[in-house]
Amino acid sequence: MDNLSSSSYHMRTGNLTARRPRVHPTRRLPRIRPTRRRPRAGTPLSRALHDLGLRAWQLQYLSLGSVGLCIGLWIRAKTVDQDERGNAERRALFVGLWPPTIWLIGDSLQRLE
Repeated sequence: MDNLSSSSYHMRTGNLTARRPRVHPTRRLPRIRPTRRRPRAGTPLSRALHDLGLRAWQLQYLSLGSVGLCIGLWIRAKTVDQDERGNAERRALFVGLWPPTIWLIGDSLQRLE
């Protein structure tokens, strides 16, 4: 128990616990503040779509509409005869790839607005 400068002895329990180093109030570390990012001007595609008059909400509704189109094509593929069913299912899956792409383009437009 001769090295009590970096630890503390608890009288009741008899445990040796580490002690926090004392810092003088005037010598505290400076607070680190998060840096602000400058807003980006947007990609050329999003700027061009915005200049054409497209807005983010329009592309988000278009994305939801393409989900409905995909479901409609998939249901229609089940009613087609066996020879054309594979092609109709592939068409429905192809349309099913559109919503995330359209939604992300709308998201980039929303950041631009």
